[in-house]
Amino acid sequence: MPAAYTPYRAVIRLLPHLAAFAPERFAQDYLHKCIAHLLAVLKHTGERGTAFAALADMAGSLAAVGCQEGFEPYLPAIAAQVDFSVNCFNSCNGVADMGGGGPCLSMLFMKGC
Repeated sequence: MPAAYTPYRAVIRLLPHLAAFAPERFAQDYLHKCIAHLLAVLKHTGERGTAFAALADMAGSLAAVGCQEGFEPYLPAIAAQVDFSVNCFNSCNGVADMGGGGPCLSMLFMKGC
């Protein structure tokens, strides 16, 4: 089975959909656990892009209903992972590939997080 279709990656991709389905309840009851999980996932190179995309999509869903303030405590940790991604890919490959961090950071700033 290709890596893009693993159950683990499917669960990561499901999190933003849950946030979009019931943003207020998600922000109140599940945001902390989901962001903590995604921050742990960001440490694994193979899933980094998927986790960054999930964070960006969750930020968009929550910002649409004014619940983006839940992201504020996590912004330093997310920014640190973006920085790590840039430094890792620059030093390892000589290429400025952020592993999905750039679009994630852009979405967080555009949505007022």
